[in-house]
Amino acid sequence: MMTITETRGVQTGADRMWQVISAPGYLESCHPYCERNPVEHWPGDDAKDAIHYYGGRIVQRRFTAWLEGTGYELVVLEPAGVEQARVRWRIQPESDTSCQLSIRLSLLALDHLPSMIRWAFYSIWARRRMKRYLAAVVDGVVHYAETAEPVVRNQFGSHPWFSPAVDRNTAIKTPNAS
Repeated sequence: MMTITETRGVQTGADRMWQVISAPGYLESCHPYCERNPVEHWPGDDAKDAIHYYGGRIVQRRFTAWLEGTGYELVVLEPAGVEQARVRWRIQPESDTSCQLSIRLSLLALDHLPSMIRWAFYSIWARRRMKRYLAAVVDGVVHYAETAEPVVRNQFGSHPWFSPAVDRNTAIKTPNAS
């Protein structure tokens, strides 16, 4: 399994961070590549939601561990049910007003390839793009937790797989009314 981790310091307490990442549909406010985040079941070990990316791709998230106040673990599935990744979100308190947010992504999408091809593809192409993806997601969650301002599409840069570059006038993301 190929694993990538992104960690950021957050100028808000762990309780506030947990409020952000445990709210149903929260990705619509803080994920720069997420157009919609419909929820099927929330919260808990059997939580289910989906990410509809601006680029048209849709994935399902199935939660496998819900650690109240600390984080969770989930699998990412393509619409046909094929596991693409395992993801672990964690909050590490530092003080009453700061914490660390960490997301670890373990890619499974390449596991069907022979090991040498998988290593080359991951090392040369996939790792850099997934690292950029994770960095933008973590930056978006941190921005939203610290400011309560929703992120806009591609706020931390576009991504060819999830949200290609757009005309500047169409980049503004408005939160969905719930």
